[in-house]
Amino acid sequence: MFGSSSPLVFTALLTVASAMQPQTSVFEAVAWPLIWPLPKHHLNGTGTRTVTHFVVQPPTGTEGWVRDVIAALDRFNATAFPFAPDPADDGHDTSALEVQFKISDTTVSTTKQFGVNESYTLSVPVSGPVVILSQTIFGFYYGLETLSQLIQYDGAAGGYTIKG
Repeated sequence: MFGSSSPLVFTALLTVASAMQPQTSVFEAVAWPLIWPLPKHHLNGTGTRTVTHFVVQPPTGTEGWVRDVIAALDRFNATAFPFAPDPADDGHDTSALEVQFKISDTTVSTTKQFGVNESYTLSVPVSGPVVILSQTIFGFYYGLETLSQLIQYDGAAGGYTIKG
């Protein structure tokens, strides 16, 4: 299809690519969080927080968004904390990760539509509760997803960490 010049073009491209010197990219110069997609704005801290599990006060009611939030919290727990806490834990663990959230507009349909606000603010302090603020339930979902990506299991410590 390309004739006899195809191998030469390919060889030339390989030679040029291998001769290029590696350069520092913008991604190496900035301390990006290990999450995807990258947030529009972020601020990294310097501390590390160790946690064993999470606790949250689920919403009450029978509205569709309440059921969806409870289901999202269950998925978050299974994804972010796949290893059960130590059975010797007496329930008074000070390293539980408390998650608080506020969804400003719960009248938005739980069926995603074009133009729905999906923004959120996630605050993870070294101590105290994690807070997710969102306009809609979709921002809440994305805030939980981002939080789950920040939590890493540390087998040596027997728990989970969230690094600055």
